Amino acid sequence: MRYHDDELKTLIASGKMTQQIWSATYPGQRERVASNDNLCPELIGLEGCRVEATHYGERVRFQVGKSTGWKPCHLRLHNRASSGGEAISPGTLSDVKVIRYRQ
Repeated sequence: MRYHDDELKTLIASGKMTQQIWSATYPGQRERVASNDNLCPELIGLEGCRVEATHYGERVRFQVGKSTGWKPCHLRLHNRASSGGEAISPGTLSDVKVIRYRQ
């Protein structure tokens, strides 16, 4: 069964989205309806870059990653070769500086 974008957004907002429904959507539709609520505004557009930021009061350097799915989040990756990392909650970063742009 195919869902309209508005129906998918309602399922996401209400917490009723399932992997089965998400898998039935096509990539363009996924991009349009995915919720950006869990993304850090300071890191949007910096995916793939190496940054320095204050995270919970500690100055850290990390590669910016982004998870997949209907509620993606930014990830704190050790380096470019990392396949996973720590999720970064919105509102926990300050003073973000780009050290190296995407390559």
